Order: sequence, then structure tokens, then C-alpha cells
Amino acid sequence: RSGNLIRERRDQWPTDRGLDELAARHLLHVMRHRGGPRDPVARFHLGDGARLEAVHANAETSERGVRQSGRAMVNCLYDLTELSRNHASLTEDGVIAASPAALALAGPVETPRSQPEIA
Repeated sequence: RSGNLIRERRDQWPTDRGLDELAARHLLHVMRHRGGPRDPVARFHLGDGARLEAVHANAETSERGVRQSGRAMVNCLYDLTELSRNHASLTEDGVIAASPAALALAGPVETPRSQPEIA
């Protein structure tokens, strides 16, 4: 029953561009306090040294896909010449390897603005 509701409300889904950006930001900027991506699937692949290559909006439209990934899917690239470097970059520096396109979608990491001191 909920699968039908999901399909019926497809017209209310975010635009592809908005979902792409949201998914890229989530995968590249939302980290666990112990390090690594918050998303367990991303943590597995990116922790193994894969590079986040592409983000696809509205690519997973099954009921399970909507529930688990908000309809987004990604491609990870396993380049054997970069695996060790990518893994070390994540574990030592907290930097996730990503293609220029994925980085552009995610945008810069936002840091909280410093608040002026109240006298």
C-alpha cells in the first residue's frame, strides 16, 4: 500500500538537481563522530578506497529505495592505483575521494558562523 502512495506522490519529489546536491552533501559532508561517512554503505565503499564518482537523483524508485536512499543512487569508482591513497586520505585526514562533479554538487563544507560576544 505505501508503495502506491510513494508512486502517487512522485510529482512532489524534489527536482533531480536538488536531490543530487542533497545526496552529495550528505555523503561528502555528514560524518560520524568517529570519522568516516555517516551512511553505512558509503562508509564501506569509500573506506575501502573507492571514489565517489557520480550521484543520480530519482534512480531508485522502488519502495525500499525510496525508504533507504530517498531515491538517490551513486557510482563509486574503484581505481586500483588510487585505493591506498584514497583510504589513507579518509582515515588520516577525514577527506573523502570524489570526482570534480560530485564535489561541485556537494559544495563547500559549511562551518557555523562565529557569534559576536555579548558584553
